[in-house]
Amino acid sequence: MSKRKNKISSKIILSTVVIFFSIILFLSLPVLFNYNSIQNVIEKKVSSEFKINLKINGDIALKVFPRPHYLVKNANLDLNIENDNSSIIETSHLKIFIPIRKIYSRSNIEINGIELENVNIYFNKDDILDFRNHLYYKINKPIHIKKSKFFLLDKNKNTILISPLKKIDYLINKKNNSKQLKINGNIFDVNYSSFWKRNYDNPNETLNEIHLKNPNLNIKNSFSFKNSEDFSGKSSINFLNEDIVIKYQLKNNEIFINSPNTNQKIKLNSRIELDPFFFDAKIEIDDKDINFFINNLLSIIFNSSEDYLGNINGHVNLEVSNLKNSIINKGNINFSIEEKVIKLEKSLFEIQGIGKIKSEFRYYINNGDLIFTSENIFEIENRKEFSRKFQISSKNLKNVKKIYFNLEKNVDSGEISISNIYINKVDKQNFSEKIYLIQNIQKLKALIRDILS
Repeated sequence: MSKRKNKISSKIILSTVVIFFSIILFLSLPVLFNYNSIQNVIEKKVSSEFKINLKINGDIALKVFPRPHYLVKNANLDLNIENDNSSIIETSHLKIFIPIRKIYSRSNIEINGIELENVNIYFNKDDILDFRNHLYYKINKPIHIKKSKFFLLDKNKNTILISPLKKIDYLINKKNNSKQLKINGNIFDVNYSSFWKRNYDNPNETLNEIHLKNPNLNIKNSFSFKNSEDFSGKSSINFLNEDIVIKYQLKNNEIFINSPNTNQKIKLNSRIELDPFFFDAKIEIDDKDINFFINNLLSIIFNSSEDYLGNINGHVNLEVSNLKNSIINKGNINFSIEEKVIKLEKSLFEIQGIGKIKSEFRYYINNGDLIFTSENIFEIENRKEFSRKFQISSKNLKNVKKIYFNLEKNVDSGEISISNIYINKVDKQNFSEKIYLIQNIQKLKALIRDILS
């Protein structure tokens, strides 16, 4: 009985060894073939099944693990070979995945998908249009891109922006009959994820969701596509705990943006020229606390790095109304972006019934804290109302037309101070380094009464 068991065990072991080495042999044999001879077949397959022009310039090797694939050492990919301005993607690491049952095949080749890694993707305006057209093809096996970079170029081939790409998945989901594009990357030093989908049951409409981290920004887009030069859309944006709805339309190389909901607290109206890129935007913000601007919105804008700004050029008119502040009622801030620099052009705030404050401000870092600092001119237009508001004798205001002062706020601690106070004109001979801490509106009124009396 024992001998019989030993024989059975020996047969099992032998069979296992034979099967194992047979598999290894099966998987190893194809590497002995000359795969360069099927170069034309592969190129034609990629062109027909992916709508991408492939030119193989290097050797082709078969790799079995982790999935059977051809590894192309040197290749070029082009979305539109008929366009001389079309950009070429150069890669030294192109994987072409094949079914395991087809690794012996040299004529009847099947391709399951392709993968690129560590490539630089240079896109100009024409490439954007070509890719947009590609999105609407109903043919496309999976395309995966890893650890790469995207460069957007202007007509002079200058880089407008750079976006590192962690991963791109581009495919047709047969389960729900939709074309999908998933992107995880970084833009302007902000991590983001994007999901684009076109359902073939309703082919003239597409959906897109974008999520940004720090600042926390969520965007949901729906597009209505007529042709390559005319489409419209609607976006729902959640930013700084506000829900913002905007509509936009592309026409004649321009994008027009507006806010249809008149009741929302943040409204946007903008015109964007695409070639050359320039924008003119008007932002209306209603019923917000002043800290919303100093601590959040203006801080994000005026502390943007050069990498964030890229080659963006444009002008912004920021209008503030119904400000939640006992002194300042509304205001207007104008700034421009040019050559990676944000320039404050005008900042004017209204004190209802009394006058205006002209302000120049900036941010800086002090001992690790973010500091908002401003130089201000308070122009008094109604002395009677000023006297009533701040409970000051009208006699003390008889000759007061302007009050100059500097204001600083530590964004991190919330501490506010006022310094360099002058009446009517700046007098450097009477310069005082005294700094007044302002804890509340009562302290501010008391300080003004003390100075003017």
